[in-house]
Amino acid sequence: MKISVTTDDRPRPWKDLKLSNSVRLSQDDTGALLLDVDQGKCFALNLLGLKICTALQEGRLNGIVDELSQSFEEVPLPQIRTDVQAFLDDLSARHLLE
Repeated sequence: MKISVTTDDRPRPWKDLKLSNSVRLSQDDTGALLLDVDQGKCFALNLLGLKICTALQEGRLNGIVDELSQSFEEVPLPQIRTDVQAFLDDLSARHLLE
């Protein structure tokens, strides 16, 4: 887990993560866009990224792996967990999380 923002370098639990206050989420039927107004950057999301970002906004990220496993039954649970973590790491690297 790459997301380490505590002073003693312990990873933050997913439940403590949220989108940065400077990030706006805009969605339609095919996916979404994240706009970081501070950085002046826009990021395209697919439907999976949208589900994760929506869970971030609604404070229900802890249940996202189970939710996604119901939507994508053919994908093994460990793979979903790995993909969610990689997506969160990417958001963190782009300074889109608080």
